[in-house]
Order: sequence, then structure tokens, then C-alpha cells
Amino acid sequence: MIITRQFRRGALAWAFALVAAPASAQLSFGVGIEHFAWTEDTSPSVRERGFLPSFWVQLHQEKPSGWIAGYQLKFFVGDVTYRGSTLFPPVVPVESTTHYTGMSNELQARYRDLRASGNRIALVTGVGLDVWRRELSAFQKEDFTIGFARLGLELEFGAESERGWILAAGLKYPFYTDENAYLTDIGFDQNPRLRPGKKFTYSAHAGYRPSRDMRIIVYTDGYRFGESPAVPVSIGGAPVGAVFQPASTMRVFGIRLEHNFR
Repeated sequence: MIITRQFRRGALAWAFALVAAPASAQLSFGVGIEHFAWTEDTSPSVRERGFLPSFWVQLHQEKPSGWIAGYQLKFFVGDVTYRGSTLFPPVVPVESTTHYTGMSNELQARYRDLRASGNRIALVTGVGLDVWRRELSAFQKEDFTIGFARLGLELEFGAESERGWILAAGLKYPFYTDENAYLTDIGFDQNPRLRPGKKFTYSAHAGYRPSRDMRIIVYTDGYRFGESPAVPVSIGGAPVGAVFQPASTMRVFGIRLEHNFR
């Protein structure tokens, strides 16, 4: 998995901001379930669907207004149903299971404004690194490394009360994409890195706070990738054309329960 020098520098700067900030920090843990969907624009199309458990850790400054730094970590793992086709001719439909293991890291900066009646509105900016492994069989796997940026708005109703609602929506852009398909493991002479195309997508969540330290969140997130540039490959020294990652879409719909520790 690749972590760029720029991302490491940014992560250090954000970590310093979290540690050095005078405001107190709030830690929360969460657990949930999400419906995972992966689709590739091929013929026949590749579709993966299933439910994956998710585990969350969040840390952010406890301030009513102004700039607030935060960090969010998510783990997910599990199996989904694969419906697609064989990789080599003759191309025939196949149904099997794909195993996913992954994590998402996101550093956030929010500008929070406390409005009348205790409601809050926040501008949310974020930069993060997602990494996951897609295992299609015992000998075929793919590692994705995605750097992304996020921009959105969050509304928190009754922020100063014991209970309240939360609504948020925003745009997400994968500014860095890398795919290692381990092509030499399945017979190719080369293993070129693939670079899926970059496209904007959306994210959103809605939540309810039944008490000051508990939150129930429903959410959607994901990616849209364009087709990667094709790269020539060979098998046994003989050219066999080019490989590429088809245009793909990842979309998750989930629900999680969070508990805050102050």
C-alpha cells in the first residue's frame, strides 16, 4: 500500500493540531452494518453486493464554535456475492464470493457556527486515505489505495440540548488512485499499476442523538472511478493486448451506533 509523501506531511500537521490544541478532545467508538455495492462497466457487467460489519473510531476537539480538528477511522471486513464473468476467453457468466478487508482514514477541519436556538451549522473539509483488498479467489486479488478530499455542510439541531438531529451532505473527490492487481500471480509477465479515473461523488448522513453521549447515524458514501489507461502486457513473452480497470462504482449505505467518551 502506498502513502504519498504529501499525505504523510499533511497527517503530521493535523496530528500536531489535535495534540497541541488547547480545547479538550472527545473520543467516540462505533459499530455498524453497511450494504456494500461494487459495479464495473463491463459486458457482462460485474456486480458485487452484500452486507459488511464496520467499526469506527473518532477523535475531535470539543468546542462549541470556530475551527475544530478531527480524525475518523473506519475498518470493514467480510464477504459479498460476486456476479460477473471469467477473465479469459471464452467469457462465461460466473457467480462466486469476494472477500473485502479495508480501512478508511480521514482528517477533518470544521468551521462551526452556533446559531440562534442552539442550532449549529458547520463547514466540513477533509482529506483522507482509503485502502482495501478485494480477493476474488485464492489466486486473484486487488489492492486499492485512494487519496480523497471532501467538502460539505453539517446541520446540528438542538446542539446544546440532550437530544437532537443531525443532517449532512457533501462532495468527495479521489485525487490519487492506485490499483495493484497482482497480475503476475495469474500468469502475466508484468504487473503494471493501474490508475482508475477520478470522478466526483456524493456523501451524506443523518443522525439522531437520544442522549448527550449516544448517536445513531445512517449514511451513504462511496466512489465513482473512470476507466483506467490501458497498459500492454504479455504472457510467456507473447503480447496479449492490454489490461485496464473498467469504469467502476462503489456505494455503501449503512447504519452505526456511536458512544462518546468525554
